[in-house]
Amino acid sequence: MPFLCEPIVETQFASLKDVDGWISANEDRLERVPIGRLIEKGYRFFDDEYFGDEDGFLRFNQNGIRVLAQKLSLRLDTLQRVERPGSSATC
Repeated sequence: MPFLCEPIVETQFASLKDVDGWISANEDRLERVPIGRLIEKGYRFFDDEYFGDEDGFLRFNQNGIRVLAQKLSLRLDTLQRVERPGSSATC
């Protein structure tokens, strides 16, 4: 895979009440940002790990990069075959 991804920390909840409690405790760290807005802003991939611009950047976990590839109409299996560092920025 050409992108270095963040590991996914898996959390299991016993009930919906526990899910609601986790969301409430983490609301200040959560933000939903439409990918289209970031693309319009000029975000791009750099250093095989980051997606952003000079003002800020994001990192993806495996699920996130899969969803992004789908949104951009890119085939993830094709991206996974890219082996040379730096090649992802030119895809």
